[in-house]
Amino acid sequence: MTKTNLRLPSFFRRRDEKANRDPTQLIELPAPKRLEPASRVTMLRDVAGKFEDPRYRWSLGAGRSYFLPPEKADDFIIKGYAEGELSRTYTQDEIDSIRATVQTVTLPRTVMEDTSHG
Repeated sequence: MTKTNLRLPSFFRRRDEKANRDPTQLIELPAPKRLEPASRVTMLRDVAGKFEDPRYRWSLGAGRSYFLPPEKADDFIIKGYAEGELSRTYTQDEIDSIRATVQTVTLPRTVMEDTSHG
């Protein structure tokens, strides 16, 4: 019979730090993230745009509801792209200046009449 130097693994029980903690000690939690207020709007039209980085785009589909920052939601509601409640009251001058940036594309009536066969 020969002797071997075989060692069996030793499994030490890990001490749980939580179990050894003083129960009267306060637990520090991470600071909660500040949530920005949001306004719910239902889009009446498809709206798309670009982020600061022009490689990335965003799109909001007609008929769907979204939670948007109040300024952006008010902008879409005043322009007629969405329906919902305004976050504040706007003067008529403010409404006119916002609506002045709206671009609409319409087809001339003659083109629409020519395409209808019937």
